[in-house]
Amino acid sequence: MLAPIIIRLTIERFRGVASFTWQPAKGTNIVLGGGDAGKTTILDAIALLLNPTNAATLSDADYFGRTVADGFKIEAVMSLPPELIAGQSHKQSWPWEWKDGNAVPPALGDEGPVGDPVYLLRVSGTPDLELLWEIVQPNGETDFLSVGLRRAIGVIRLSGDDRNDRDLRLAGC
Repeated sequence: MLAPIIIRLTIERFRGVASFTWQPAKGTNIVLGGGDAGKTTILDAIALLLNPTNAATLSDADYFGRTVADGFKIEAVMSLPPELIAGQSHKQSWPWEWKDGNAVPPALGDEGPVGDPVYLLRVSGTPDLELLWEIVQPNGETDFLSVGLRRAIGVIRLSGDDRNDRDLRLAGC
């Protein structure tokens, strides 16, 4: 079985990040930068999106400029093994196609080559300081992004007690 892969990460209005889009390279990625550049915010955004519990709490500091009314959004286009989706979703989740650097609705019939199947996962911070986890379907509808699926994706935060640096790893299934 293939491991889950983040193909594109988009962060809007989360903490000190107004807008950020990143397409990680295949394999290991290293996030480097000066102090207060947003490295931890990027890792925290991924960890929040794929949090294996619903126990996360928010404060106004999690919203860009502390403007809670605007909310925030963290999205990832991910390649996920089909058996992972089938085994953890309550309803059928339809894949998008990854073509030319974008997630597009799947082609119907014989409309050319088929792109790689991907899924669009999203967590939003609402004006009520609530979190809403969703899988976005190609037709625009959303379905709840279950704790079971987030747990099966397997984000692991590695940290040492004696150091400040942290790693975030997609462990797979």
